[in-house]
Amino acid sequence: MDTSHSMIIKAQENMLSWRELRLLLDGIELAITSHDQNKLRSLLIQLVPVFKPQCGINDLLFNKPI
Repeated sequence: MDTSHSMIIKAQENMLSWRELRLLLDGIELAITSHDQNKLRSLLIQLVPVFKPQCGINDLLFNKPI
């Protein structure tokens, strides 16, 4: 985003409404308490669009066969 000075720039940030943020945070809390790693990852990606996981879920307890 341009400004009147060539050395000053403005950030463009995505913003969620409080209602949208609250829903995502509630979902994250539920995913944590229910140990739903896939849902948690999905919600984090949704909440932080620049978050791009570089690998699969590397959690020893998550990957442990039952």
